[in-house]
Amino acid sequence: MSNAAASGGGDFLSDFTRPDDSEMSDISVFSDYPFEIRPSDGRGMGAFATRDVAPGEIVLVDYTSISIVDSGLIKDCETIADLYESLYPDEQEKWEALAATANERHTTATRWVYSRPRSDGTSYPKEKQEKYTMLKLQFNCNGFDMLQGGSALFLDASRFNHSCDPNLWYDVDTMDNRWVGRANRKINEGEEIFVSYIPENRTRDVRQKSLKGWGFDCTCPKCSEGIDTYSASLETARDIANRVEPDRGRSPPVYGNTTDDIGKRIDRHIEILRDLSQKQGRPNEDKSIQKELVFA
Repeated sequence: MSNAAASGGGDFLSDFTRPDDSEMSDISVFSDYPFEIRPSDGRGMGAFATRDVAPGEIVLVDYTSISIVDSGLIKDCETIADLYESLYPDEQEKWEALAATANERHTTATRWVYSRPRSDGTSYPKEKQEKYTMLKLQFNCNGFDMLQGGSALFLDASRFNHSCDPNLWYDVDTMDNRWVGRANRKINEGEEIFVSYIPENRTRDVRQKSLKGWGFDCTCPKCSEGIDTYSASLETARDIANRVEPDRGRSPPVYGNTTDDIGKRIDRHIEILRDLSQKQGRPNEDKSIQKELVFA
């Protein structure tokens, strides 16, 4: 979802030929997760890079069988309980470790459902009713929307914290229930890896309001200071395409918090992407220019 704004800004990339899958990281053989889960200041647990990650590189491929099509609270609660019981113990532990937020009304309603008989007349074990309630709340907090409707819980992908200026973009394949995350800029070893839970090209006030359901206020550099790290990453990619030594000390641009400022930021992205697209035909054995452009 995150790259829609950047790729949908105009027709200037219409002549660009996307590299073959063989030129990109191969999803089918991906197995090396370049991150570890550890405490993150003020965010509980987070995912941190265990080595430098290049732009466009796959960070995670995650599959799931934990998906529901919204069918009302009672049916959804039944499905959640059944899905949990069908998992291996290590998968159950991952689910149980996820964060959960909910308002009191929804928590009470979920707890009530699990205290009642199921649609087939059987009852939920009394000792598991509270656990099922928590699992449902965790699913709501960490599930990813699916294009055909409903939601899916990706147990490893759910460990990424939010930033309005993320360094990881992702796609969800609804046919295969597959989640693929790729770095949208270089991620340094030890740096926390973030995704965005919401569309990024909104004003700060709208973004903060959208995040209330997760129970936190975003304090990323984009929200607190208007810093746009992604623009700086694009400028570095442009320098590489022009065979210019990138200015590693370049300060990211700062934008205000109005609709006009958002438009200026997007226009800047388009300008740099247009310049990049004009360079992509040059010989480049490792395809780095093409990869920079695709994932920008």
